[in-house]
Amino acid sequence: MSERRIGQLSFADSLVAESSQGSATLLRINELVDWKEVENLLAGLRSGPIGAPRYPALALFKALLLQQLISRTRAPIEPLFALLKNIHRFARARYRGLARNGAAFYLAITAMNLRRWSMLNAA
Repeated sequence: MSERRIGQLSFADSLVAESSQGSATLLRINELVDWKEVENLLAGLRSGPIGAPRYPALALFKALLLQQLISRTRAPIEPLFALLKNIHRFARARYRGLARNGAAFYLAITAMNLRRWSMLNAA
């Protein structure tokens, strides 16, 4: 079965790649791991004669690893944003201008932290 070629970036991807220097953590992981061995382990996973050309297994594996890294950092943060949106009504901007909305956001975050701090000290 044929395999898709993903070497060339799209126009949008190339603009993003030029503007960002990349994550130091991801670059370090890329240097530490021997990807040839991983690619050899993944070589026979998706072989079939039918269908569209497949994506490279190594690229999909790297995407799964990246998803795991992101989900670990998002897990403790997202409930706080849900609390802000649902309880403190920050689903939409209330004021005109970035400065006023930023100030309201920081006040809400400070109030949430003070409440959590008082609950922790009471226990």
